[in-house]
Amino acid sequence: MDRDELDVDLEELEFSLTGQERLDAFRARADALSPGEFGRAEYLSYLAEFLEKADRLDDADAAYDEALEDGGSTMLHPLSGKLALAARRHDDAAVQQLTTRLWSRARSGELGEFDHQHIGETLEDAGHLREALRWFTVPLSGFDPEEDVDFIPVACSNGRYRVRRALGLPHDRYDDAAALVQEHAAERHRNS
Repeated sequence: MDRDELDVDLEELEFSLTGQERLDAFRARADALSPGEFGRAEYLSYLAEFLEKADRLDDADAAYDEALEDGGSTMLHPLSGKLALAARRHDDAAVQQLTTRLWSRARSGELGEFDHQHIGETLEDAGHLREALRWFTVPLSGFDPEEDVDFIPVACSNGRYRVRRALGLPHDRYDDAAALVQEHAAERHRNS
């Protein structure tokens, strides 16, 4: 199975099944693969996500732990999912501990743009605005907001703009470019 086949299967399970049937399907797919085999950690992460949506937070936490132990690649790092669970539980100590672990992963290049977006949004929703600002800003730092508008990650740009407004910070070059980033992204979407 390659990434495209995995994505098709995940989407099919997500949209064709509901409730316990969907949870059972993600579990069955994960259990059919050997630990470390491509796809297993992703099935476990999806299982965790839908367990969280079903308010089964302890089960979701266990599934994220299993995905972490597996060590396989995932679109969203399992620690990012665990951070969302800690924030939902209003466990500030766990949020701080997980954020520290995630920064270590970010520095080593293990986290992608989607992780930064998810972590930033989680921290923003939990009221940790300064920390959210850091997570939204990192993926933008390699781009010139005046010259690289088409390459700036839209969701992180939007999140950074929102958080800076909530903090009452003055406009900067990235804030000034945020509307243009959105406009260019919408235009690319219309043309695709």
